Amino acid sequence: MNSMLALLVPSLLAAQEPQEIARNTFLFSTPAGNVVASITPEGAFLIGALSASSTPAIEAAIARRTSSPVRYVIVAASPVAVAEGEAGWRRLGATVVAQEALWARMPEPLRPQVAFSEFIKFVFGGEDNHVVHQQPGHSDADVLVHFENASIVYLGESLPGNGYPDIDTAHGGTIDGLINTINPWAGSGRNRMVGAHGPPMTGNQVREFRDMLTAMRDRIRSLAESGRSAEQVVAARPSAEFDARWGRGRVSPEAFVRAVYRSVTQPRRN
Repeated sequence: MNSMLALLVPSLLAAQEPQEIARNTFLFSTPAGNVVASITPEGAFLIGALSASSTPAIEAAIARRTSSPVRYVIVAASPVAVAEGEAGWRRLGATVVAQEALWARMPEPLRPQVAFSEFIKFVFGGEDNHVVHQQPGHSDADVLVHFENASIVYLGESLPGNGYPDIDTAHGGTIDGLINTINPWAGSGRNRMVGAHGPPMTGNQVREFRDMLTAMRDRIRSLAESGRSAEQVVAARPSAEFDARWGRGRVSPEAFVRAVYRSVTQPRRN
């Protein structure tokens, strides 16, 4: 890829029109990850991997669909969340919200106005949107959002959508928490689940991902309990049967195996 094209690709991606995935509910695919927005005559509610470079295009697309200036923006835990913070939404007059563990990691100038602990609900424009803190999976700041009327569930980094998950053990992430977060949606016939990247997934697709995580956790835990070191577990290639499907994303098979090993061997947090 030449240098000019490399500069253009993120801008082109950021400017894409959103996909309507349910009534009043839109999916923006950005270089940082998915953003899901509920857009009604009363304004917009959105969550996702926010980045300052994508904010103007998302706001422009929202403004074409509602004349209301009301914006509620949830910062999802993601690889860009701390670096990007509220991603420029406050300057546009939005109310920006983050789970308190994520909020505390952000530099002061980038922090949202509002932090919450376990649960917050947004109701406007005839839509009910529930934001619920989850067990530490990707990190200790994971949330899911149930767009109840649209039957859409945003799972973010708990469901990477393009490969193995990023388990941020330095910030409390665990394989058990990851499994517990996605387990209620595995096999769901009514809802569609949106992960950090890629199109919405069916319950059967989520179940396949859950089954892979469970197999990997049990396999690596057994190896660790037999006295194998992290290097020995990596050398045993416990993910080999899954690599063709899940090993081509942002997280390499080796990085995933090491993260699961740390997760199953680290002391439990209180």
